[in-house]
Amino acid sequence: MRGVNIIANKTTAQKIADAAKTYKGVPYKWGGQDRTGIDCSGLVIKSSQDAGVPIKDKTADELYTTEVRSIPKDQRKSGDLVFFDYEEDGKKDHVGIYTGNGKIVHASGSQKQVVEVNVDTYFKTPASYGRLLPRKSK
Repeated sequence: MRGVNIIANKTTAQKIADAAKTYKGVPYKWGGQDRTGIDCSGLVIKSSQDAGVPIKDKTADELYTTEVRSIPKDQRKSGDLVFFDYEEDGKKDHVGIYTGNGKIVHASGSQKQVVEVNVDTYFKTPASYGRLLPRKSK
């Protein structure tokens, strides 16, 4: 397995959530994909890669349309992706990683860093949830 081996007996989804938490405090940088600066889709891509799940560079909307299956809020679990349509144009503008207990880790442009927040109270826009499609780990 490539990347960070967090705890071998955890599910892949939990490994993604745990990997995302290791980015907390990393500065926000549009288009960034490393610990010197990262954006929302970069956080998803790097956290997934750290957990051994290969995902190529994609925008939040591309992740939503090609990498996940939509799930209802009541089925969300740690490691699922959380999407937002700020522009209300049908395209996903922002993405974070659900970490459980109503929280997500996301790269916040307004807070200028990766943070963990309550998804139901922090965001004004309703969230959509997606579970990564099955794939082989590297």
